[in-house]
Amino acid sequence: MECQLFQIDDPTNDGERDVLNVLKRLPTGYTIYRELKLDSSRRQKEAGIQKRQPDFVVVADDVGVVAIEVKDWNLRRNEYRWLDQHNVERVDSNGNVTEITNPIHQADTYKYALIDQVDDVFVSSLVAFPRITRNHFHNRVANRDLFNNPNTRFYLDPNRTIFKDQMDRYLTEPEGLLREM
Repeated sequence: MECQLFQIDDPTNDGERDVLNVLKRLPTGYTIYRELKLDSSRRQKEAGIQKRQPDFVVVADDVGVVAIEVKDWNLRRNEYRWLDQHNVERVDSNGNVTEITNPIHQADTYKYALIDQVDDVFVSSLVAFPRITRNHFHNRVANRDLFNNPNTRFYLDPNRTIFKDQMDRYLTEPEGLLREM
């Protein structure tokens, strides 16, 4: 028995393909939407953000609605530094600096957009780093002591972040991974 998948486009990167391969193993009763276009929450519209599009949205009775933002970061070629709860700095091997959106902030915008659109359903959001183990991530992030402070859950919440080693553990039972988060 399989879950139901609504897919607009094929995944654009290896990380998204890895997550999709795990999510496809969800049993009947789970519905997966890929690149679901959402209206922004009222608060986001006031800030000028009109559309949101999470990589995946999973819907099921036992988990509610879960938005998943997938990051296919390359920790060998790039360095990542958390600036604040909204922004991360990516420095490539040539020293070029790019400011990108903090993944947990991005996932939260999906969560709030979904909350505005559904009633009486539990809504959550996750970040997935499907090609990086938790230890590798913590060893390679530039300002990793940042994550030792409990208040940094606004920078990257470990309880809402999935890594490769967790995905591997739940390969045959992906619904357990979603319930754990």
